[in-house]
Amino acid sequence: MVQHKKSLALGIVTLIAFFIVLIIMFFPIFSGKNAFQAADDFFNSIAKGSSNYFDTVKAAIETEKGNRIRIEVSMKAEQGKNFAAALKKAGAEVIEKGEKIEISCDYGRLLSEITLDSEAGYFEKGDELKAKYNMEPRVLLYTWWNLLKEMEKEFKFKKMFKEAKVANEVIGKAVEVAYNFYGIKAEKASSKFGLLSFVLIFYVLYTLWYGYGILWLFNGLGLEMKAGKKKEV
Repeated sequence: MVQHKKSLALGIVTLIAFFIVLIIMFFPIFSGKNAFQAADDFFNSIAKGSSNYFDTVKAAIETEKGNRIRIEVSMKAEQGKNFAAALKKAGAEVIEKGEKIEISCDYGRLLSEITLDSEAGYFEKGDELKAKYNMEPRVLLYTWWNLLKEMEKEFKFKKMFKEAKVANEVIGKAVEVAYNFYGIKAEKASSKFGLLSFVLIFYVLYTLWYGYGILWLFNGLGLEMKAGKKKEV
């Protein structure tokens, strides 16, 4: 069965070393986390550091300053209390109508408040948001996300496409960013270039490590991959 002892031995040693390293990576030796959790946190922090679009969003909502709107949106029963509380704190007038809520406000001001709240969440100023709204920061951000989604839907129904577009931009570049990355420290890729390079190079080399181990093992056993011959018809 064994055709090339040296190749077989090299393949076995390479794969044993590969799995030893793999097992080590499952131990919580990186500040109480294993290698996979630490790498996930690292790439999330880099992604967060590259997702600060708040200046762009603030510029976009300037066009809505002074734009008075009156709109009704649907809400689930459990959302009503949060919707009304958040809107009133943001300066909007609210009338609850069963499963709907009527909102009257300066649209630009409302979007500005939502963007500032999202920015506070992005920069981990959760205590400020909790003190202002008496809500957990992520609950507040999720409330704004749901509200803007309903408003965007209603704007499109009423053919108010300009307002819908701005709502969508605030959702995607402010609220979602703050919610998804809440609790994660933002890092610039440029400031972590050495570590980022090491992680990416290690990933490539570790993949090749396994591949060559399998290749040498099979070669030692006399198993080779050959291209099939094309049959003439």
